[in-house]
Amino acid sequence: MKPSQTLTDHFAPVVGQLCWDVEPELTCWLQLRFGSPYISVREGNPSSSTERGRRRRVKVSGSIQLFFELGEWEYIENGKRRYHSGQSRTCFRRMAQRLQSQSFVRVRSTDRPAETVFEFDLGGEFRTWPSADAQRDDLLWELSNGKNHVRMQANGHLQEWSTK
Repeated sequence: MKPSQTLTDHFAPVVGQLCWDVEPELTCWLQLRFGSPYISVREGNPSSSTERGRRRRVKVSGSIQLFFELGEWEYIENGKRRYHSGQSRTCFRRMAQRLQSQSFVRVRSTDRPAETVFEFDLGGEFRTWPSADAQRDDLLWELSNGKNHVRMQANGHLQEWSTK
């Protein structure tokens, strides 16, 4: 990703990709994976004091990941608001299940500061915006392909960087 790319440019590699392994975490984190899966293995530490630390871990990841952390959100399907951030954890999991296997169509911003809309092919639309008590530099979402990253902060600023 090059500096000063538009939001649409950043998401161009995701367009047409199926969303898979959608993981709702805690009450406000959500991770979506796109692209070819790959397996990463982290060997355990034999000298760890805990059994968990001594265990090997295997994780399947996508070549592109979209992570949502803080903020308010709503999920609209075929024009109808189905789920929102004020609902229960169960509703959050149901919303994540509805995103599973949808193909990413486009991303756009709105007139509200930092609000971002993610559209999918089966009529799903995921909207996110900063909560009323958000700090200016709070993370709303981050898109990463492992090397290039772009994140939306609560103040509407897109932060970009690359790792070698």
